[in-house]
This record gives sequence, structure tokens and C-alpha cells, in this order.
Amino acid sequence: MSTLLPSNASGYEKSLSLSMDPLGKLGSGADAIARFKSVPGDGLLPFLIWEYGLGEVQEYLVDPRRVIREGLLWQRLRGTPAALHMAFSWIGQQISIEEDKGDYWATYQLGLPQIASEEDVRRVLHLARLSQPARCRLWRIYTTTY
Repeated sequence: MSTLLPSNASGYEKSLSLSMDPLGKLGSGADAIARFKSVPGDGLLPFLIWEYGLGEVQEYLVDPRRVIREGLLWQRLRGTPAALHMAFSWIGQQISIEEDKGDYWATYQLGLPQIASEEDVRRVLHLARLSQPARCRLWRIYTTTY
């Protein structure tokens, strides 16, 4: 047991401290509470996804543990080019981002190797809107292959 008592504490003070220690009463339950979110059970994962606001990215990452692991990192990066790159890696797309430096400084373009279907366009637009900075606007999507 760790204590905050000084080394010269009396026996009475040590006994009082020991009797008031809540960890001694809780036992292993205290360890379970400490690991509640860091090592969650399978039944808790959907609730954590909801709590962390990762429901929108769940369709791109099938494994709930991966949703939490990568989704939390993605949320910290949101609004940066790194978040766009991470989000597009979930759908297997390598992108190039071109930011406009002129009059329309808050617009950007995405260059993709290929877009196979309308569903791909929908997914690209959805991930771009989720990942982009609030002040920015996706202006154009183009393919880099001819």
C-alpha cells in the first residue's frame, strides 16, 4: 500500500489511514475500473464508438476495435492534411492534396489515382467533408490516370 503519511507517522495514524483506504475495500474492482476504457470488453465497444462520436467512420472500418484505435487518432488530426490521408487510406485511396494559394485560399483539390464508381465518389466526398478544416471547401476531385 502506498501512503501519503510521513515516515514519522504514529501507529494510530497508520491504522487510521489503512482503515480509510478505499482501494483495500474495492480490491481487484479498482483495477477493473482503471482499465474500463483502455481495455474494453466486446459488449462495451458500440457504446464507446457512440461516446467518442465515431459512428460516421464505422462504415469504413469494420472492426470496432480498429474504429476506436484509428478513429481517436483521426479525430485528433481532423482539419489537417494528415487526417485526409488517414481517412482515404481506409478506402484504399492514395490522394494528393492541392491547396489554392491565390484568391481562393480556403479551397483545395483532391487528386486520386482512379475512381471506379459513383459509390467511390460518394465515399470520397463524405470522408473529405468529415476530415477537412471547417473553413475549407473541396473544390474539385480529379483522377491522376488518363
